[in-house]
Amino acid sequence: HHVTRLPYEIGRLAQDLAGGLMVTLPSEKDLRHPEAGAIMRSDNGGASWTGIRSGLPARKSQINVIRAVTPDTVVFASSCGLRRTDDGGVSVKRLPWGSDDVNCPAPIASLSFPTATIGYLLLTNGDIMQTQDGGDSWRRQTPAPGSQTLGGAAAVADIAFTSATAGVISVGNQIFYSSDSGSSWTPVKTVDGSLVHFEFTSAAQGY
Repeated sequence: HHVTRLPYEIGRLAQDLAGGLMVTLPSEKDLRHPEAGAIMRSDNGGASWTGIRSGLPARKSQINVIRAVTPDTVVFASSCGLRRTDDGGVSVKRLPWGSDDVNCPAPIASLSFPTATIGYLLLTNGDIMQTQDGGDSWRRQTPAPGSQTLGGAAAVADIAFTSATAGVISVGNQIFYSSDSGSSWTPVKTVDGSLVHFEFTSAAQGY
């Protein structure tokens, strides 16, 4: 009687104390499940890490882009799959930008969510998608100038919006700026070599 009751009591107390988080976090075996991927979370500055489910199919589970919108809201992507969590990884939902997570018109190159509801996707062919409802629906914006979609050969790398309407994209060796949610793009900088990544510390300051 006591042998079978003790594990139950320990589990019940753990759930009461941890609000369900302790007893629902995946194990190492769970992370190797066909619908789990390598997403890790740290709550102490990186001193320790805990795995969370990605919900991506195993054969396309490599995560290429991850963006934190708030401490608990995170959007991440594989080549074609797009996922979002609003509770720190306890639950994850699929964002239906394409028909499925394996086949898509072009892989996802980068993404940006300046707010919890407004987000942008940049595809490797230069297509740009926007959502105004947190990722539940998407619409096309003006593609990246010089990209494959517009008949060019320039490679796209990154997209970064600092507000709901203002953002930049890197296309080959150029930076393009938009102030109208990606409806139009203006070249603002040309460099020697290729541009790879943007990092903005505020709406005004970027690198």
